[in-house]
Amino acid sequence: MKFVVRSVRKNVKEKRLTMKILGIDPGKRGVALQLSGEVCEYIKLRFDQQNLLDTNHFISFILSCSPDLIIMEKVQAVHRWSCSANFVFGGVFYQLLLSLKHLRRPYRLVNPYDWQAVVHQGIEKKKEAKVRSLIAYERLYPHKPIPLGPRAKVPHDGIMDALLIATYGKLTYDKDKIIKQIIMTEK
Repeated sequence: MKFVVRSVRKNVKEKRLTMKILGIDPGKRGVALQLSGEVCEYIKLRFDQQNLLDTNHFISFILSCSPDLIIMEKVQAVHRWSCSANFVFGGVFYQLLLSLKHLRRPYRLVNPYDWQAVVHQGIEKKKEAKVRSLIAYERLYPHKPIPLGPRAKVPHDGIMDALLIATYGKLTYDKDKIIKQIIMTEK
C-alpha cells in the first residue's frame, strides 16, 4: 500500500537527495515501511499457522523497494508478557533478521529507547510510549495520511511505529557524506 506524507520539517539538503529508508516494526502486527521523500510504501507482515513469517512476501517487498538503509527495532523481552508470547515475539524478530542477512542489504538494529528519544523530543515523558508516538506522528506528519480501518479512531500502531523508525533513520543518517559524493560526481 502507498500513501503520501508531508513533513513539517523541510531541509534543503533533503530536497537534493531522496533516501530510501525502510523502517521495520517487528511483531505479529508488524509492518515494513519504506519512506522515500514524501512517499510511503508498506506491507503488513504475514504469518502462517505456526507463526512462521511469509518470507517470500517480505523479501519481494524489500527487493522491489531497494532501500538505501533498513532500520529494524531491536526487540527485548517484555516482563508482563507470558513466556510463550515472548518466545513468539523473539522468533518473529529472528526470522526478520535472517531474511535481512540473506539479502545482504545494509541494516541497523535500533533500541526502542534510541529512536523514541529522537522522534519524541519535546513530549512529556509521563505519557505512555504509544501515546507519545501518536503525538510525535501528528507533529511530524500533521496531514494524517495513514489509512484507518472502518472502526479505528487512531492510526495502526505498527504503521505509525514503522514510519517513526524510518523517520529516525532519515534524521540520523549521514546525509552530508552522501551529498558530498553527489556533488563530486556532478563536477
